[in-house]
Amino acid sequence: MSGYRLFTDLRIGTVQDLSPSFRRITFRGPQLSAMAHDGPDQRIKLVLPHAATGFSTFPVDTDNWYPVWQAVPANARNPIRTFTISAVRPHRNELDVDFAVHGDGGPASAYAIAAQPGDPIFIVGPDVTLDGPPNAGVGWNPPSGGTEFVIGADETAVPAALNILKSLAENAEGTAVLEVPSTLDERAVEAPPGVRVHWVPRDRMEQNSGFGSLQEAIYRIAAHRRAERRMPALVGAETLPAPSAEEMVWEIPEITANSGPYFWLAGEAGCITSLRRQLVGELGIDRRSVAFMGYWREGRALD
Repeated sequence: MSGYRLFTDLRIGTVQDLSPSFRRITFRGPQLSAMAHDGPDQRIKLVLPHAATGFSTFPVDTDNWYPVWQAVPANARNPIRTFTISAVRPHRNELDVDFAVHGDGGPASAYAIAAQPGDPIFIVGPDVTLDGPPNAGVGWNPPSGGTEFVIGADETAVPAALNILKSLAENAEGTAVLEVPSTLDERAVEAPPGVRVHWVPRDRMEQNSGFGSLQEAIYRIAAHRRAERRMPALVGAETLPAPSAEEMVWEIPEITANSGPYFWLAGEAGCITSLRRQLVGELGIDRRSVAFMGYWREGRALD
């Protein structure tokens, strides 16, 4: 895996509306020739302009910028938010990031809504010339040779989920459940023929082909696999500690189970925490078979 560093001197090249809730921004700059893409859900951090000072006070003149940034009062420092690389084209010095735009007043949504070609951005991301720890910034870690998958994502994780689906081998099987705000957010998906993709728009939740919400759908799929004995051997329900109100569940198995489907679940932290309790605590599914990732928490800015 590649090590992370700060990429500066980047600007918006193009802005494209993919649907009412998704906007793709293509960033450009010579430094992007070194941007790595080590996994389909590769995470990066966008350093956004401060509303009053832009980037003028951001500590770009030191490799040890993070503690300097942390020492700045919260209301005076540049917001930093995590996103997934949608695509990177090093030969063209380009990077695509898909934003879930909600108009919730958060700094990333505000940046995306107001985005114009030429606007600056800083990005913390993987550099092909640097060595980093295993699986740095990547949550997708299925067992070697695995062919059955269950993918669950809300709109904040849809860009990562679509990249994962595109990366699957042609013989892959399984199900993907993608929850989005509107039926107008559904789009064509590149996935193997054996993987069924279900869009779950919240504006027609009661008509979602019997799937209901993301949480309901994933639980139903897991229970069905459990009943079919297509899951790793029942290890007994675990008693899981209740997360604090501020905790963002983030549990990625370093060593994955070799039998049954591999689950990749990402979205609102309350939903993912509930699924962790249901799958592991209630159904007794091996924790090594599931990546649980809380991308955001209800009640906070969605960014």
